Amino acid sequence: MEVDEPLRSGKYTWRIDSFSTKKNENKFSSDAFTVGGCEWRIVIYPKGNRTGTQSHLSMYLEVADAATLPDGWCRAAKFVLTVVDQESGVGSRKIACEHRFRAGTHDWGFPQFMSLAVLHDHTKGFVVNDTVVLEVKITLHEVAPPVELTTQMSRLDSYFSCLSVYFGATGKSDLRAGSASCTRTIDLASDSPSADDIEKAKHSLKECLSDLFRLNMTDRLSSALSILSHARAGLSPDQQRSIETFKANFDEFVCDLLTFEQDNSDFELQKITCNHLYSALKKNHETQLSYKQSFDGLTEEEEELKKRLKEGTKKDFTYKSHEIYGDRRKLGLNKRLQTILNKYKVKIQTETSE
Repeated sequence: MEVDEPLRSGKYTWRIDSFSTKKNENKFSSDAFTVGGCEWRIVIYPKGNRTGTQSHLSMYLEVADAATLPDGWCRAAKFVLTVVDQESGVGSRKIACEHRFRAGTHDWGFPQFMSLAVLHDHTKGFVVNDTVVLEVKITLHEVAPPVELTTQMSRLDSYFSCLSVYFGATGKSDLRAGSASCTRTIDLASDSPSADDIEKAKHSLKECLSDLFRLNMTDRLSSALSILSHARAGLSPDQQRSIETFKANFDEFVCDLLTFEQDNSDFELQKITCNHLYSALKKNHETQLSYKQSFDGLTEEEEELKKRLKEGTKKDFTYKSHEIYGDRRKLGLNKRLQTILNKYKVKIQTETSE
């Protein structure tokens, strides 16, 4: 596997030999590989899946360790799936995609990635010497919780793997947190713990296994381990071995636990900060939409006023035109009347003179 940017992007190549013996299988996948500290695998359906059944090769990218990740996990990534043209490389079939992988959508890809007729066409170079070569390039944009936090959680789980099996970790116990049986220190150098002390230590151990982050858990766990490690009876050989192993690594466990709690606190603080930023962005977006609606309303009002002003100006011009025309016509009539009057005035004067 080639890594382009440490902890952010990488490319994985999967060579499938003897493809003819596998092409009739319903589904098979590559080995798990790591990009950006996250586990992935390529999954293909040689005979197609969903809308590509019996007609296409279906290919997906899958989060390999989805079942072991904590609640709320997320991996946002851009990836490119490729069926390689092994002869020239020019005809390689590539499809790019972006997806936010979560618990409900831990795999993503294409039911109709490539036509089976094209895949098995020997002139295309996709199947050479009964071998198919697939590639995926992944670029991570977001990983939650951070890879370091997930790794520390896995280490903490490993401390308890044997203890959980041999002591049957349960949920809540009848013992009250902070009871004397959980907190008192016993001088074990001179005397072995009683059967009652051993049973109480077992119950305390179960409580600690069921809730690693309970108050005073490390003190109670240390006390329980001290009692059980000095027990002469009441423990099976497997239980004794698991107790001794865990006690030998107890200091390292406490260090890892404290580091995990600090990183987890930082992660939760980052989540709160991101939520505040998201709320602020959402509010700004809503304000912007409100301003845009107001602006659009003002623009419509402006257009309406311009239209009304234009119509009003046109009407006023028409009215003025009629008024001027009327005045001119009136003036013309007056001139004709004056001419007639002058004519008759002259005539009357003439007749009077005679």
